[in-house]
Amino acid sequence: MSFEAIEQEIATWDDTSLQRLAGLIFRLRHQRDPAWKAELARKIDDRTPGRWISLDEAERTLDARRTAQGG
Repeated sequence: MSFEAIEQEIATWDDTSLQRLAGLIFRLRHQRDPAWKAELARKIDDRTPGRWISLDEAERTLDARRTAQGG
C-alpha cells in the first residue's frame, strides 16, 4: 500500500480514530528513544507526593485541554 493510499484512507476517519492513530504514532516514535524511555521510567518510579496529582485533577486538566482545543 502506498503512502498516498494510506493518507486518503486516514482522511476518511472520524475524530476518535484519528486520536487513536496519533497515540499510536506517538508511542511508536518514543519506543525507539532510550532517553525518553528512561525519563518515563524515572517519572513512574518517583514516589514524591508533591510531584503527583490526583485522578480528579488529571481529568479536569484533560477536560480543560479538550475544551480549549474545541473538542
